[in-house]
Amino acid sequence: MIASTRALLDALDPVRESERKHRIDATIPGPFTTVGDRIVDAFGRDLILRGVQHHALQDVDYKGREVRQSDYALMKQLGFTTLRLAISWSRLEPAPGRYDERYLREIKDALDHAQQASLFCVLEWHQDLYGRCTQEEDAPTRMNANGAPDWAGWDDIEPSVLAHIEAFDRFFANRDGRFDQYLRAWSVVADRFRDHPAVIGYDVLNEPQGTPGFETRVLYPAYRRTIAALKDAGARGLFFLDAPALRNETNAMATESMRDAGPGVVYAPHLYSGWLSLYVANVMPRRRTKAMDFAAANKEAQVMGVPWWNGEWAVNTMLDEWQHYVKAHVELEDHHRVGSCYWSITRAVPGQGDASISGGQALFDESYTLKRELVDILSRPYAIATPGILRWMYYDFGWRRLSLEIDVKNTEAPLILYAPARHLGVMRELEVQGSDYAFDFHPEQELVLVRFKERGMARVRLRSAT
Repeated sequence: MIASTRALLDALDPVRESERKHRIDATIPGPFTTVGDRIVDAFGRDLILRGVQHHALQDVDYKGREVRQSDYALMKQLGFTTLRLAISWSRLEPAPGRYDERYLREIKDALDHAQQASLFCVLEWHQDLYGRCTQEEDAPTRMNANGAPDWAGWDDIEPSVLAHIEAFDRFFANRDGRFDQYLRAWSVVADRFRDHPAVIGYDVLNEPQGTPGFETRVLYPAYRRTIAALKDAGARGLFFLDAPALRNETNAMATESMRDAGPGVVYAPHLYSGWLSLYVANVMPRRRTKAMDFAAANKEAQVMGVPWWNGEWAVNTMLDEWQHYVKAHVELEDHHRVGSCYWSITRAVPGQGDASISGGQALFDESYTLKRELVDILSRPYAIATPGILRWMYYDFGWRRLSLEIDVKNTEAPLILYAPARHLGVMRELEVQGSDYAFDFHPEQELVLVRFKERGMARVRLRSAT
């Protein structure tokens, strides 16, 4: 065993670029794929995709979800690597077979801004309650209903709170060719953006719903068809499969193997751990409930035979002691070594929609001021890319220390750590056990890079030296 070695990283006096002979590259190349229960880059490194929801292009009745151009660079600065970019079928295809070029340009603009900020994007087919067509004009639920265009509904379905269940049953059954139309529309998007450098994958369908037992009966076959259609249109990378919306409350769903869908499939449940409790009853779930939710998701992914990603989650910051809930959640993420997507960057305009749902969880408050206390918990130090198998990872908020263990498989591509000064101070200490190594520090991006010289188990500790 090689003795532990330490190095001081000083943001106040970094090694000048001209003096550094062997700068270590922080690039994370694609295409991304999956190996067993791991999401990996082109070097085969384990990836933790820490993301945030971009919903400015989502078609909803209320406004205020704009994302400014400066927000892209800010998200990168805060340690997020990934945007889950919501797109709406109703805006893409306002009439059957007519695809809106202006909307496609808006999607491209968002992807271009993400690329400029070195952010990855997951294109996400968003819907809630199938579409506005399922809800009555004056119903409070209509404000957030979105997804399918009105022409993709059915005139004989009477709008009501639960009308979307019947609409989804018909949709998955391809009544009147609706599922085929959805596949064609998705294929248009995949064909248009398959070569865009920011796109790493596709979130197939946000929070689908149906009658009890519909997962194995219709949902998984529908997912297989969608993945095949996307691949036929040239899509590559990752394919995220959401859990039914009901799982947000019950922490349970029927599962089956999805290995036959090919590499790149990622299970993406939304770990609100009691959505109705958190946003309707305004009761904060207990840590035990949160831990059970993670354990259930992990087991579901094992049955499906794919890695998993917490595809959406949030906290209502209007409730007391929300900080404990967020810390419990992020500690469980690190324990399970999974990434996530936090909902969301911005909130709705004040007075439009329930404040706890539309704004209480966003990174910005209604005056567009960043919620620093929330952000500081979310954007903690972590391993972005690991040259081998990440065995465990833990960030201690009290001691300001990141610890991880790696089964090193690659001595060419480096370990990439996010090391924000707001957590670790301007002086960081790096300690490595189990391998000789070379390191680099990119203070402008707050990244620490470690290239191991031996394969095998290595332990890394990054902490404040002040």
